[in-house]
Amino acid sequence: PHSLGPPLGTPPAPRHPQVLRLGPDPHAEQGHRPPLRLLGLFFRLMASVPDKGLRELLHRHVVNDIRNINKKGKRDEKVNRSVQSFLHRVVTSSSATSTSSTSADLGGVDGESAADIAAKRAVDAVAELYRRGVWTDDRTVAI
Repeated sequence: PHSLGPPLGTPPAPRHPQVLRLGPDPHAEQGHRPPLRLLGLFFRLMASVPDKGLRELLHRHVVNDIRNINKKGKRDEKVNRSVQSFLHRVVTSSSATSTSSTSADLGGVDGESAADIAAKRAVDAVAELYRRGVWTDDRTVAI
């Protein structure tokens, strides 16, 4: 006879949720690209989601992932440069789009454009990383 599953009363096997990370996948081959698409998604969500708790969760997730990428012995300068470049683009694109777009065009809330909100979140993240001593170089200060 074939079994359809564990016997009744047996607890199911634990499931490990898929965790979204900005850094390299430890199981992937070397030479991978950092998932900046995920970072972009997080910033678009932070700019458009009205739920404050979700926005704070996304912000903490971004900051903690960057902190984990930069732990002693694990520092990945290639990932750092690409993430810093992305954050710099978010901040600079805000000033370019705020003069040409309205909040309705970009999905912003409360009269602010999504680009402006994303830029504020990017500056908040960089300031938090600087405060924690993760990124203290000139490039970070320039953002």
